[in-house]
Amino acid sequence: MSRLSQELLNTARNPNSIPYYVLQINDVVMQSVEAFNMEKYLPQAYVKVQLEPDLPLIWGEAERLKQVMMNLLYNAYQALDESGYIYVDTSRQGDWVQIRVTDTGSGIDPDKIERIFNPFFTTKLEGNGLGLALVHSIVNQHYGYVEVKSEPGQGATFIIRLPIRERGEKGG
Repeated sequence: MSRLSQELLNTARNPNSIPYYVLQINDVVMQSVEAFNMEKYLPQAYVKVQLEPDLPLIWGEAERLKQVMMNLLYNAYQALDESGYIYVDTSRQGDWVQIRVTDTGSGIDPDKIERIFNPFFTTKLEGNGLGLALVHSIVNQHYGYVEVKSEPGQGATFIIRLPIRERGEKGG
């Protein structure tokens, strides 16, 4: 069984066994982008990052949130042609911290968007269809949500919102 499949099963079986810590999401995003660039040997300009400074802290598990980012970055990378870019930005949206991962690729057909987070659903020749299912599962465990906006031929944007940590709130 692949590591991704095992992670999805473990996450589904024991959602309350994850220890949460106070995190600055910009740190998680930058560590993920740096790891992705090193893994793919991409020029730094290939992934353009714009982080809102001084974002509120969140409760989370950094390694799982990095997995979310790596999966989204990898999907964006697969959607690109040679001249494409990936844009990552963070911001505060009310009581939420938001992360957006946007690609300039081919986009996602409207009839496939509703199924994009279903396990084993894929539009690619290679892959097992578990990456976005894992993204959805991990974000839900962090009491957040993920959505996708896309039009064929105009790329896709994945939007993650995670609740901010309230002052004095205790972690899990």
